[in-house]
Amino acid sequence: MDLHSFRPATELHPEPGDIIEFDRTLFSQWGIYVGDGDVVVIVGNDSIQSVPDVEIAHVERIPLIIAAGDHCCRVNNKLHRAKERNLLPFNNEIVVRKALSKVCFLFLSIP
Repeated sequence: MDLHSFRPATELHPEPGDIIEFDRTLFSQWGIYVGDGDVVVIVGNDSIQSVPDVEIAHVERIPLIIAAGDHCCRVNNKLHRAKERNLLPFNNEIVVRKALSKVCFLFLSIP
C-alpha cells in the first residue's frame, strides 16, 4: 500500500493491525488500529493530543475519531522503511494482540 496524504479520520479505512499516524502539527502521534473503529494509543494524563510525559503516560483503546480529534491522520505501516532494513512485519493478528496487551485498565473503587 502506498503512503497516502493525511485526511480526516472519517475518511480513513484502516484494517486491523495498521499503524495510524496522527498529524499533530509539531509532532506525530502513532497508534495501532485494532478494529471496531478503535485504536490503541499512548496518551498523556491531561489530553489525548498532548505529548505524553513518561511518568504519567498510559496506553488506551479509544475510538479512532476521538484519537484524531480535529487533526488528520493516515495509515503509515512504514513498509518502505522496513524493506530498506530487510525487516519483515508481524502479521496483523499478532500486531493487534500485542497492542491490546499493553492497554491499561483503570478501575476506581467506590466505597
